[in-house]
Amino acid sequence: MKRISRYILLAALLLNAGYVMAWPKIGHETVAVLASEQLQPAVRKQVEAILGGDIISAEASFEAICKQPSVESYRLHLNEELQPTGNEGDILCQIEKYADILRNRTSNSDSLQCEALCGLLHLVADMHCIAYVHIANEPLSEGFNFVYPKMTSIKGKVYIGKENWHKLWYGRFFKAHLGFTPQMFAENIVMAYASQRDTYAKGSPRDWATEMGSQTHSLLAGMSEGIELPHKQVNLYEDIHEQNVAKAAYRLAALLNEIFK
Repeated sequence: MKRISRYILLAALLLNAGYVMAWPKIGHETVAVLASEQLQPAVRKQVEAILGGDIISAEASFEAICKQPSVESYRLHLNEELQPTGNEGDILCQIEKYADILRNRTSNSDSLQCEALCGLLHLVADMHCIAYVHIANEPLSEGFNFVYPKMTSIKGKVYIGKENWHKLWYGRFFKAHLGFTPQMFAENIVMAYASQRDTYAKGSPRDWATEMGSQTHSLLAGMSEGIELPHKQVNLYEDIHEQNVAKAAYRLAALLNEIFK
């Protein structure tokens, strides 16, 4: 992160290519903390009435509130032109489905509204995780392993560490900052990206999906299984990761403000 000292990772795990997970709990809670600060008062009141609490608590209790295990299996699928495919089980399709339920909330049960809102909170964040973006006929978007130079705490010794592309984007940057809370991550992101809030919040979920596809495609250019990446390049990825957390939060708030206006 730009304003946080970089800590030494405790361990580097070599995972099988194709291993995919959503952002870790602390990532989703960080997005919730940031988004909560951007909700209009009237919107916040409606959202909290549906959830029975604030969105931060709801995200922390995601598994108990949103009783659809399949939510964790959604991915953002794009075709070769980097446009959303609209496939069933796609993150974007599910976001649009949840948004429609909430826009027509008077016609839906309280439990369905709660499930839709909780799912929306979770999936808008997931859509901004590089590990969740799958591009047709681009095998590397399914994951690959790479190596890069790492420093140890013993006399500054350098060794070649092994890493997995999906694991890197899933949670490695969060886990690199031991002891940080969602609030601390959020404060750091506000300092770095608050001036971009309105720019990031523009557009629709479909626009955001297309942008994530383009970003992922650009990052994968020149990559190959087992490639060695410069340490500086991996560090730059942390800035991109942090920027995507900011985008997810500001866009989630914008979407909720639009739905509940």
